[in-house]
Amino acid sequence: IQQAGLDLIRDVRQASIDVIALRKQQSIQDQSKSLRVEISDLTDKRLEHGDISEPEVLLARIDASRAIQGQRRATYEVEFAEQKLLLLLGLQGHSQSIKIKSDLYPTCKTDGLDIERVIEVALQNRPDLLAANSNVDSSKAKEKLSKFSWFKFLGIGDATSGNNGHTLSPAVKVTLPIFNQNQGNIHRATSEIEKAERQRQALIQQ
Repeated sequence: IQQAGLDLIRDVRQASIDVIALRKQQSIQDQSKSLRVEISDLTDKRLEHGDISEPEVLLARIDASRAIQGQRRATYEVEFAEQKLLLLLGLQGHSQSIKIKSDLYPTCKTDGLDIERVIEVALQNRPDLLAANSNVDSSKAKEKLSKFSWFKFLGIGDATSGNNGHTLSPAVKVTLPIFNQNQGNIHRATSEIEKAERQRQALIQQ
């Protein structure tokens, strides 16, 4: 539960930053659209006066069309990012526009900060990563055990070896790994180690 809460905080912060960045991109696209459309209108007027040729007008119209498409795409991306943020906040269906204060995310000063130490401490305290480490250790222990599981030592009481015919004496029975050395289980244990290690690396990257 603790890890899920930390992940939610991280996702909300990232989603809000995405909304701020996409809104800035949308503003740039709006300005680009206005300029391209204005340029296209001016080229049309120049064509009417015979100052330019038809191909130049077509190029201006194509640029204006691309700018309009870019502006529409930017608007869609902003709406999608806002809905994602609302979903994370549990406010899906909220109709009003979200207001985000950019000063909530001030620039961090990293002078004298040992980022490698910060990452090391973070990785040592994540519950999901601790579980992944335990999974790797468990898989390695299984592999080690599988290399010796072919060896079987049995104690046998023999009651027919005495002079009187019924004297109990010990005997042993040991398997010899000539053809079967538990190769299948060893390979399986090795594969489980690789799988557990990949899962741990994926958590570290996340």
